[in-house]
Amino acid sequence: MKKKWDLKTDFSDDVSDRIVVMQIAANPDICIISVYLSCRGNNTKDNICEVILEIEELLEKYSDTHALFICGDFNSSLSRHPPNDRDQILRDLVRKHNLHTDQDREPTFFHASGEQSAEIDYILKNTPAREISSPVVTVGQHHSNVSDHTPVSTEIMITFHDKISDLMACP
Repeated sequence: MKKKWDLKTDFSDDVSDRIVVMQIAANPDICIISVYLSCRGNNTKDNICEVILEIEELLEKYSDTHALFICGDFNSSLSRHPPNDRDQILRDLVRKHNLHTDQDREPTFFHASGEQSAEIDYILKNTPAREISSPVVTVGQHHSNVSDHTPVSTEIMITFHDKISDLMACP
């Protein structure tokens, strides 16, 4: 029997156009926060910090009730040494909110010149999200992918609420 997905996507005014929030009613409830932080040449440190603050507000809003997946193109690296300012902002976010990444440190971005590559695309997880998902996989370069980014993915084991038993359990 096909299960009906109960999805909510938020394009509200309280988040910028760089963030999309999707909620899935499940057990546990799931919140996927999709992020795009523009590249260094197109944004100031203040603009990056504004988006990071929005992400932090969402983390505070959903962390007690949802398995959280924060994913996207951060244009910052958790593995670059030494880190630049943008990298440090992302590292601080991960540390402050006890987020996990189990990626393999493989590059996810390849400059068109072929001379540079970096790991800048992530799926970050809180502890409940980590418990219901597989490790993150970096797909790698493939001839059919015309993007300068390679996909990263994780599998999420979703257990939907049993609406009939949920209704029967009401006092």
